[in-house]
Amino acid sequence: CCCCWLFWFSWHDDGPDPTMREQNFGVTHNKFYNSTYVYDPKPAYLAAKAVKSALGTSVYNSRVTVTDPNVFVLTFDHGAKVAAWSAAVNASVSVSFASPMTGCYSRTAMLGDAMSKVCSSDGKLHLTITDEPQYLTHD
Repeated sequence: CCCCWLFWFSWHDDGPDPTMREQNFGVTHNKFYNSTYVYDPKPAYLAAKAVKSALGTSVYNSRVTVTDPNVFVLTFDHGAKVAAWSAAVNASVSVSFASPMTGCYSRTAMLGDAMSKVCSSDGKLHLTITDEPQYLTHD
């Protein structure tokens, strides 16, 4: 299925003081924050934008089993899109899909930065996974 509702507790910070906890729940800074832009994005905003751009309306298929139980590899749209991260330490994994994939995947980092492409070999993807999600799209 897909996510149909998204709720922001607070779109922007309620005040400009970073030491006042209650003023800092927004995904963008307060409009009077010392920055170049009004409502300058915080990392949470960039992460939400990256996952939306990478997965959008994709349909979740399954979690791919890998040797490390702390590594999460989720497939969407029958393997055309993948989200991967580790709940523990950095890990190198080989990911095998139910139907072997060939070709290359473009990768996007957690905050939306482009990463180097990764190409399958022998129907597997060889990935270095960290605690920051990365999103892969089949080219």
